[in-house]
Parts: sequence; C-alpha cells; structure tokens
Amino acid sequence: MLSGFGMKYWDDFERRAKETINNIDTPNNLRPRRISIHITNKCNFNCSYCNEKHANKIMSLEVFKKIVKEFSEIGGGIIHVTGGEPSTIGNLSDYINYTTVFSNIDFHLNTNLYENIISYSIWKHVKRLKVSLDTYDPIIFDSLTNKFGAYIGGQR
Repeated sequence: MLSGFGMKYWDDFERRAKETINNIDTPNNLRPRRISIHITNKCNFNCSYCNEKHANKIMSLEVFKKIVKEFSEIGGGIIHVTGGEPSTIGNLSDYINYTTVFSNIDFHLNTNLYENIISYSIWKHVKRLKVSLDTYDPIIFDSLTNKFGAYIGGQR
C-alpha cells in the first residue's frame, strides 16, 4: 500500500476499492467524488494506439456548465477534463473559469501540452495537471504520435 508524503487519493487503489465495495453494500451513500468529462475527441496528435475516432466533436459550454452545476449541487469534488485533447478547443479557458464559481469543485486537466493553451491567469485554476508521456525517447514518441517534433515541445 502506498503511503507518505505526496500520497494522492487516486494512487491509493486499495482504499478506493474498499470504498467502492462499501458503497455498493450501502447504496444510500453513493455519491461520486470525481467525474471525468471528455469535452472533445479532437486531437492535435494522431497516436497509433489511440481509440478515439477524431470526429471533431466538442461538448458545448452549456452542457459542461449543466454537468458542473449538478455535480456541485450533489456535493462536488473533482472535475477531470480530458478528451481527445482539450487544448484543441478554442475556448478552454471558459470551461476552466466556469468551475471557479463553485467552491466545492477542483478542476483537473489532462493535456499533451504540445501548444501553449491558456494564459497564466487561467492556469492557476487548474488544481492538477496530467500529461501522458509514452516514452522518454523522442524518436519513438514522434513515431507514436505521428507528429514530428512533438516530444517536449519539439526539443530534442
């Protein structure tokens, strides 16, 4: 079992499994503490292993607001935004800014950070940033993503 400094709830699989089992046994206590919202399936990469269809669909800001508001009303928690690649939508900062209205919502973002997507004034509202790097080798990374120079912003 993981423990100590830097321990995150998400990393503690054993704890999460026990909580899930306990909540199944007592359905009145079921309440999500974290939801993952795929706001788009668009992406600026074309990874060979990805199962997204890249149909360029984007969740409207109105639908996103409705989900966030309802999640807040039942107790809130973590809104984890992912995709596709969230940075491919032009108004990502509008999505992030809306969550700041709610004191019981923490905004987490999954992005490939290939492009500078939002200003510092918006970044400060992102409580946790997740970036997936599939290899430390720039040549293999470029091959996986089908995007030359994609590894660490194009630095080799």
